[in-house]
Amino acid sequence: MANQTSNAPKFNPENPLPYGGTTDIHCNIIQAITREEQDAMLAKVRRAFGKKK
Repeated sequence: MANQTSNAPKFNPENPLPYGGTTDIHCNIIQAITREEQDAMLAKVRRAFGKKK
């Protein structure tokens, strides 16, 4: 078996990334999104596509 090339934490199916993120093909976590980052992204999308009053 090949050596692990990333020092990222392993993906845990019991506790997946709750706010999303990216993993490589070996299920190593590349980037985890925090709640604050998710809230900022959602606010940006809502401003762009929200209702115009």
